[in-house]
Amino acid sequence: MRMRPETFDVLAEHIRAFLNARCLSEDDVTEYYHARGLSPQRARWDTLHASRFDTARLYREGLTDDHIDTALRRILCQPADSPGGLERGT
Repeated sequence: MRMRPETFDVLAEHIRAFLNARCLSEDDVTEYYHARGLSPQRARWDTLHASRFDTARLYREGLTDDHIDTALRRILCQPADSPGGLERGT
């Protein structure tokens, strides 16, 4: 992954806080989008934008949409006990 570890950690924590504040899990988001026939990629990017993370920061660091999506996959699709994974059931 091209994203610097420090940037990844900030992004992961921001998304984690966004979902936890709304009592949502990654599974909740995935199921909602799947039930409406929308792609997992759409769910990841909508979650990123809804969280109001400063995406311009990512592009200023030279990252592309592919780099960002790879990070979003790691953040939103990992088990809770994996580094960067979201906590489940909180």
